[in-house]
Amino acid sequence: MINEHFESDFNEIMVKKRPPRNVRSHKANNMIHPILFNSLAFLLILFIIVWFWLIKDQSTKVKANEMTVFVKDGVYSPHRIETSQSKLVLKFIRQDASPCSEYVLFDQLGIHEQLPLNKPYRITLNDLKPGHYRFTCQMGMYQGELIVNERNHEQH
Repeated sequence: MINEHFESDFNEIMVKKRPPRNVRSHKANNMIHPILFNSLAFLLILFIIVWFWLIKDQSTKVKANEMTVFVKDGVYSPHRIETSQSKLVLKFIRQDASPCSEYVLFDQLGIHEQLPLNKPYRITLNDLKPGHYRFTCQMGMYQGELIVNERNHEQH
């Protein structure tokens, strides 16, 4: 009778399903993934905001009446030019054989010029008024900006 009682208690204990030993750590591990994912997503969004909207590009200031702009590796260099002169000569040197780099457009000034490969090409901009003038390739993938500031009375 003692054996039967012991055997039935033993069977009852063995048949019952026990909860996993690491229930608490299992739940904690499941929570780490969403927290890690959300943290990384937040950092990526923060990086994009800072990179595209908060960091301002440095402008290259024109000291003389002429500035050289290199066209290579998918960009204009310098891509942001600042002047206070009403007349400016931009000397483009196209070092990129890509068809996209073949033309430069100043839409606001009505200028559309074909750039030869590996040869300087001068574009004279006359009567520039203060403002921002965007210049691009024909597809808009190469982008630059000419910033014309107010002129001092001494420069007239």
